[in-house]
Amino acid sequence: MKTLILSIFAISTLQLATPAKAENFQGELIVLQAALDVRDQFISSLQKKDFTAITQKSMGNAVGVLAENIRNEYDDEDMATDLEQIWNRDESLFYTMNINDLGDHAPFIPKIEEFLKTLSDKYGTVIYSLPVVEDVRTINFAIPVVFHPKGEWQSTELDNRIEYRKHFIPFANIVTFYGSLVACNYYAQKSGQPDLKKVCQPAAEKLKFAMGRYVAPQMSDWIFAQTNKTISISNSQRKYTTAQELSAAIHF
Repeated sequence: MKTLILSIFAISTLQLATPAKAENFQGELIVLQAALDVRDQFISSLQKKDFTAITQKSMGNAVGVLAENIRNEYDDEDMATDLEQIWNRDESLFYTMNINDLGDHAPFIPKIEEFLKTLSDKYGTVIYSLPVVEDVRTINFAIPVVFHPKGEWQSTELDNRIEYRKHFIPFANIVTFYGSLVACNYYAQKSGQPDLKKVCQPAAEKLKFAMGRYVAPQMSDWIFAQTNKTISISNSQRKYTTAQELSAAIHF
């Protein structure tokens, strides 16, 4: 009798738990699809050689993550607000600045680099080792090269195609990461199941890795060559084409 009661209880528990699990899984697929959609929008933008808007948005996402980090980790509202104000004031440079005027490897928004120096003076050079700070700096220095593949940064002493890759691939990785991360987090919050955010970081990291390994190198060489031919990225190069595939990769 005791065994029978335990069996009935186990079956009842399983029946009650299954719908919740199914709901969670469906919600997970929705937020992961949002991340994939951003990745695909970025690839489409690269194919059109028109990635200004999505780069601006992703850099803004990275700056936003850093501002929240300053608030949460250092309890410094003033510095966080200063950073946000710098970004809000200078983000229009994406559409108004003549990138040709920038020097070799100069930061796209110098005031952000100046802010990070002030932040490191206040809290120590460990600031520069924070992943989000490294990402903001990387994209800030990569943009002048990436947006102008035939610019004055080129050297007669280097293989400029490889030099362009050194900027383009990290740039593409970071844009992919923050674009997909923020989109995934947004839909997780919107779904009413904020706990789904736990899948967003690993999903963004998977998409970032796939971008750098399979897609960005080809895109880099194609854009650097300034060819008028179109470039096609296959599903195998995208690595993850469905939310189910991305979910399986995360939970492996």
